[in-house]
Amino acid sequence: MIQAAIFGLGRWGQNLVNAVQHKSQKVQFKSAVVQTPSKYDDFAHQKKIKVTANPQEVLDDSEIQMLVLATPHNLHVQQIQTGAKFGKHVFCEKPLALTLEEAQKAVLGCEEAKVLLGVGHDKRFWPAMQELKKISAIDLFADESCRTEDDVLTCAAGFDGINIKLTKCGGITPALRMIEHARKLNLKIMLGSMNESTIGTAAIVHLWPLVDALDADGPLLLKEDIAEGLAFDNGCIELGTRNGLGIKFWGEKRTRDII
Repeated sequence: MIQAAIFGLGRWGQNLVNAVQHKSQKVQFKSAVVQTPSKYDDFAHQKKIKVTANPQEVLDDSEIQMLVLATPHNLHVQQIQTGAKFGKHVFCEKPLALTLEEAQKAVLGCEEAKVLLGVGHDKRFWPAMQELKKISAIDLFADESCRTEDDVLTCAAGFDGINIKLTKCGGITPALRMIEHARKLNLKIMLGSMNESTIGTAAIVHLWPLVDALDADGPLLLKEDIAEGLAFDNGCIELGTRNGLGIKFWGEKRTRDII
């Protein structure tokens, strides 16, 4: 049985633990590294894992053979290189790195340490996904598989449409280029959100006329907001009339029951 430690217990980190803990005959999680261990007491008790804020405890544990990284993308390379130096095999959630140069550093570090490096794989490359597209009676949209402009072309083989999120692709300008590219490939287009405030959501809504579907309910899921200018009414969204995005920035957080 491979003893593993996971870095990061956010939504996806917990999904990874749930997928194998007490189920797999090959891997089990012994420890988790997070910034605030007390936030995960219940989950840790349920899964029987030790939670710590000190990564050195995991690196020094000779029983732990593998690290699983479900952390912010900009931390991946450093964590991979550090784990490799301590002789730990590493599985890293996608993306491996933010640039080709950084990815090469991560691979080289593992090669020099003679440890294995694995990376999460997008479904858009799966032959099964391409076959599903052929037989599906409904349209299949790429969500997590489509993050940046470079992903649009590769998604065309396995999906009928793409979901563009401004916080992932980099803003309005790259989103416009993604829309143009998708239309040339006969892909349908959806605009999605990631719990943005009114400011981020207003930017999304401005692109609505250019796409086929919209998911922009981020402000409704927030207890606090930092601006006003969007009106939600039974599935309809009305933009404000101010210049620019049509919103007013308050300069402070306000709870939604005060808005």
